[in-house]
Amino acid sequence: MNRSKWNSKEYLKFRPVYPDSLVSFIGKLQPAESTVWDCGTGNGQLAFLLSDYYKIIYASDISEVQIIHAKQKQNIKYKVTAAENSGFEDAFFDLITIAQAIHWFDFDLFYSEVRRVSRAGALICICGYGNIETKDESMPIINHLYSETLKGYWDIERIYIDNYYKTIPFPFDELVVPEFEMKFEWSIDQLCGYLGTWSGLIKFSKETGENPIHEVYNKLTQLFSPDYKIKVRFPILLRVGKVN
Repeated sequence: MNRSKWNSKEYLKFRPVYPDSLVSFIGKLQPAESTVWDCGTGNGQLAFLLSDYYKIIYASDISEVQIIHAKQKQNIKYKVTAAENSGFEDAFFDLITIAQAIHWFDFDLFYSEVRRVSRAGALICICGYGNIETKDESMPIINHLYSETLKGYWDIERIYIDNYYKTIPFPFDELVVPEFEMKFEWSIDQLCGYLGTWSGLIKFSKETGENPIHEVYNKLTQLFSPDYKIKVRFPILLRVGKVN
């Protein structure tokens, strides 16, 4: 494997894609003619997937670099702006989605903005994915990397993902939602590529000049053959509520 790929430059290549089942669920929360705001859109992954379901999607992110490289589609309108001060009109949206980003926001300010831009009957949908899970000998190696090697390098907001978004403030009339998950069969290279996108690992590498993925790769290749496929699972984090 080309070890230069174990870094943040390969973020989009190695990050998992939301399953069709989840996208279909979100795509049917409101009528097709609804106006949607995908906040904290990043590279537009969720906005792009939802564009097949809704007439128009406004997708925003505070990062201009992310917006520049976002996936394009005719019915997606991108905007560089803060989640807490979007600049959108009052009572403008029927659905607001936030994918793997809510834990970075100022909750009070953002939820005030949500109420301001929401039409009557609007919904808010927060989604993301939890920590990777495997059922073979790779799991102890991953756990050691996460909890021991990178201890002290994770941002404090990571706790919300560790708690499956159950502890984030959510002052809305919450709906009961089904459970979703993502499952893949990855090669050792793919798994190491994904682990290399972890924010804690990127911070570790910047501060120490070392990349612990090299050690992870060596351990995995000692355990498994080159063609071995590691079965990985990510639980989907999902909360939906009526904006009041």
